[in-house]
Amino acid sequence: MKLTEKAVEFLDLAEKYVPGIKEKLEPLIGSFQTPPEGTPCCCQPAEAAPVVEDKPAPAPGAAEKPAKAEKPAKAEKSAKAEKQAPAHGENSVLRDQLEALPDEMLTQLFSRNQFLKVLYLMVISDRKWLSPQEISEMGDLVGYHVLPQNVRKVIQQKGMDQGLIKVRDRAESRKGAKEYHITSKGETLLKSEFHLD
Repeated sequence: MKLTEKAVEFLDLAEKYVPGIKEKLEPLIGSFQTPPEGTPCCCQPAEAAPVVEDKPAPAPGAAEKPAKAEKPAKAEKSAKAEKQAPAHGENSVLRDQLEALPDEMLTQLFSRNQFLKVLYLMVISDRKWLSPQEISEMGDLVGYHVLPQNVRKVIQQKGMDQGLIKVRDRAESRKGAKEYHITSKGETLLKSEFHLD
């Protein structure tokens, strides 16, 4: 049977935001268009399968950004983390433990303590030294958004004074930009806050 133009438009729009949904919804939409059982055979559509224009699949890197209200699924976060090679081995165990924590618990803790969010993002990153912008981008990647200026603020207020974060000048910067690294004391704080080990 043939899908209406509105149904095709809906499927294309849905595919834009949720890749793979088109194949799942086509049969459902088609089933709504089947004629009632009492319809004479001369009035039934001649085609048996839905007809939809084939479009080339988008490139893997050209995926749309999810809406702000949406959070990436835990599976997506772990898949992204698997792609990242650990820069230093001592964080890999802690990183795995943190990524195994439920999103509800993380969201609740991060809403009360933005410094914990920054520490978390630094540990799950694949780089040892990070700028506030890179920490912010990591937050956007995993669904825990934080602005670069807020990263700087919480690191200066809580991290450096207590020895939880090391700071150094960024090598390629002319403007005196800083980059940060979580210390073993910062990792210990994370473990105690999340009740790990």
